[in-house]
Amino acid sequence: MLGGHQFIDTSALFMVNYTSDKVHITKTPQEMAESVSDRIIQIIKENDQANKPTVLCLPTGSTPILTYKALVEKHKKGLVSFENVVTFNLDEYYPMEPTHKQSYHYFMNENLFNHIDIKRENVHIPDGTLSEDKVKEFCVNYEKKIREYGGFDLALLGIGRTGHIGFNEPGSHLSDQTRLVLLDQKTRLDAAQSFKGISNVPTKAITQGINTILNSKEVILMATGESKAAIVKKAMEFKYEDPSDCPATFLRVHPNCHYYFDIAAGNLLKIVKTPWLIDRNFKDWTFEWKKKAVIDLAKKTGKGICELGSEDFAQNGLTSLLAHEQFHTDKLCFSVFQDLMKRIAFASEESTIVPDNINEPVLIFSPHPDDDVISMGAMMHCIISKRKEKLSPEERDTKDINVKVCYMTNGSVSVHENNVKNHLRFSALTGEVLGKDVIHKDDVSKILEKQDKNDPDSELLQKLKANIRKAEAMDAVDVLGLQGERDCIFLDLPFYRTGKVQKKPLGQEDIDMIKDLINQQKPKHVFIAADLSDPNGTHRVVYRAIKFALEQMGDQVHDVTCWLYRGAWQEWDVDEATYFIPFTKYQMDLKIDAIFKHQSQKDRALFPGDDAREFWQRAKDRNTETARELGSLGLPKFFGVEAYVAVKPDSIPE
Repeated sequence: MLGGHQFIDTSALFMVNYTSDKVHITKTPQEMAESVSDRIIQIIKENDQANKPTVLCLPTGSTPILTYKALVEKHKKGLVSFENVVTFNLDEYYPMEPTHKQSYHYFMNENLFNHIDIKRENVHIPDGTLSEDKVKEFCVNYEKKIREYGGFDLALLGIGRTGHIGFNEPGSHLSDQTRLVLLDQKTRLDAAQSFKGISNVPTKAITQGINTILNSKEVILMATGESKAAIVKKAMEFKYEDPSDCPATFLRVHPNCHYYFDIAAGNLLKIVKTPWLIDRNFKDWTFEWKKKAVIDLAKKTGKGICELGSEDFAQNGLTSLLAHEQFHTDKLCFSVFQDLMKRIAFASEESTIVPDNINEPVLIFSPHPDDDVISMGAMMHCIISKRKEKLSPEERDTKDINVKVCYMTNGSVSVHENNVKNHLRFSALTGEVLGKDVIHKDDVSKILEKQDKNDPDSELLQKLKANIRKAEAMDAVDVLGLQGERDCIFLDLPFYRTGKVQKKPLGQEDIDMIKDLINQQKPKHVFIAADLSDPNGTHRVVYRAIKFALEQMGDQVHDVTCWLYRGAWQEWDVDEATYFIPFTKYQMDLKIDAIFKHQSQKDRALFPGDDAREFWQRAKDRNTETARELGSLGLPKFFGVEAYVAVKPDSIPE
């Protein structure tokens, strides 16, 4: 028993313990937000009718923002009042002033409290301004206030990539209550972009404990985006000897915990990825599900697809598929093998996969000035080299081969001031050699001068940083056979031009610029980054911008093929990919050489996420792993493979 509420035996911590009725998967984060906000409003109305206050435990971070927006909108429409609602926030950085833009006081006011009719005396947020000797007393009193209200009616939670809920990092325990904690390095890395560098991220926080959270009558855990998929799977499905390794695992003991995920965050769960392992009577055996099942079985058994036998299906939870195939699996395995084979773009004259027709313009959209070569350097080289093969030797270095790379943002935020300083010094020294005042060395420090390190870059500094990224991008495509000055387009979308990490919302102006470019270039093939797990979120924004632009253009782009590629943070699963582009060690070396041209992002990028590998290492590892996986399934072995999903403009997924 915890705090007066009866819980199931804690042995649930050591097993997979969720049922389909407690998992709510939505297509989009917005749909998830609507569902969660409706449940919150339902609880408030039920308590209002019973003349009782509603006590909510509330989180911060990117995940709940849409839910808070939905609550604000429904409040403005008169669908809910917060006059009888009491809130306790999960956590706050320490030390932290409430007026700081990264404080959770500021966050809650900006995203919720300033827009609803909640009484300020009913709002409780941990105090990050206390001296450390007073924090313990504050935490005891915070717990006491929660108990005075009888605990939470609902605890709303997000999940961090360490598995933390609140700031209960790995090592937290079932008995923990509100306290001061040290933050995990991965958690601080995730916050680094908001604080303009990890050195500015606090090392401590005040957080409610696991015990505090579990004393809620109901719990909702939310997650959105592919970057959360791995930790969601760990929290819900891994069997832990020590559940404190992933604190969200403790939610398994709660009898009324519901899980709300968009499809991206939930896509690794068995209920989504391998539903036949949850429902042994699974009957929806389309070819796509059969393909997923066969590939998953081959991976699990370590066999090639065509080596699988009926006993493998029977022993690994696939009796329903075995029965569907009338206990004859040879034909199924061969059909899956053949399906994968036809998706591989072999370097032969007969291959029709690579868009090598010089009369079919190719437009490559790159979120930043390096995503193109990191993500699809091999495909770019294949397209370019195949098109040039059809030209005379005299034409190969001069003729426009109709391949353009459009950089959606200037990437200036990811350039360190030291890079600018080095380039300015070079300009000053060059001016002395040439006998011209290109730039005087005394001006270098003035250009870089800021009142405060957290100030946005000046317009001049933004332009200088952008020029560094532009020059690097042109050098990189030169390596692959394009001409940088001719074939690079720098769109520089307005939403990005703030000089700081925080961007403006995506607007119609951004979308119109993309539409104008498509009208000018008239591409038959459009490449779009679908790698949505980048730490600063730009990929997700530009993906939506392109999707909206193509939707608004309608029939104008009906004959365009959209190629969705992934890059530094993830790759398409083998069963998801439409096409595979295999390549040689020579092409891998070319790709890495092109990535090396982005010197401002080499060695240690400003916002690399929690992966310590350089971008060229991530690309190489990703491509060689895809090649290894195809080989392990019994398909031909290659040095590296890039994977793509090809769709029509009206079928681009959310």
